[in-house]
Amino acid sequence: MATKFIQSRTAAQDDAPKGRSTWGFFIIALIAVGIHFSIARESGTVADSDVSLVDQVCVMLGALTKYIINLFAPLSLSLVYSRPVNVGMDGFAWAGLGILVAGFVTLRGYLRKPSLLGFGILWIFIGLIPFNNLFPRFSGVMADRYLYVSLLGLGIVAAGLCQKAKIKIGPLSLANILVLVFAGTLMVLANSRTEVWRDSEVLWLDAKDKAPQS
Repeated sequence: MATKFIQSRTAAQDDAPKGRSTWGFFIIALIAVGIHFSIARESGTVADSDVSLVDQVCVMLGALTKYIINLFAPLSLSLVYSRPVNVGMDGFAWAGLGILVAGFVTLRGYLRKPSLLGFGILWIFIGLIPFNNLFPRFSGVMADRYLYVSLLGLGIVAAGLCQKAKIKIGPLSLANILVLVFAGTLMVLANSRTEVWRDSEVLWLDAKDKAPQS
């Protein structure tokens, strides 16, 4: 009995720092919100929008879906993005709501049983908190550069999948092979994207084609 009690207390003490570190990331994210607001106010990109809070939430739920799509399948990256003409709960917004719920479920599971995979998923969400566009609101709905911090979370997710892999094909696990294929695909897409950034004219023509209403 005494041994089991000591083991349970030791496990609880081991998990406590991990839980505290998670909340520490949220605190850092909130500080980043303040820094982002200060920078935006100085540069004049804080928007005095007449869009209601409910409509803005719908817009940003849709933006969350597009962020996740761009993170895992960056096929439609653009310098600028058009604000939706019709606000409301469309397919992207409903998907964003589902993604948000999945994030809270991941947080709850991580606090109970920390894992590298859960940590990576949370990193993706926490990296986007400073750019929630609800407080403060900005003139742009979303931007590719807002994904830079969350990109590290994508790498951690890949590492977490490899860690949990059980199916092996030769010396490599199935997860290792899939991650290598995914990384190779991202390298090809990144190289093709550099062609768009070769000069300002090509870059803005690409943005005009992808976001004509911006």
